[in-house]
Amino acid sequence: MMGLAEAARSSDAVFGSGTLDVLRYGCVLKARGLVGVRGAGTAFDGLHYVSKVTHNTKRGEYKQAFELKRNGLISTLPVAPV
Repeated sequence: MMGLAEAARSSDAVFGSGTLDVLRYGCVLKARGLVGVRGAGTAFDGLHYVSKVTHNTKRGEYKQAFELKRNGLISTLPVAPV
């Protein structure tokens, strides 16, 4: 019973986090949106929901720390959009 309750509380199967160099990437990553992930393998490539973004700025530098999640292991799209 407790295992089922925990599974129902968190239905997301895939979680990820990382950092992004905004100046190199070319645009700002926004929370509560979808982002395409490529190069992480068949099980992890595809669209992910951006659940959290933290902005880190210094002189001449703009980076973001982010957290992603998705509710299924295999993507429903054959190729992640650009």
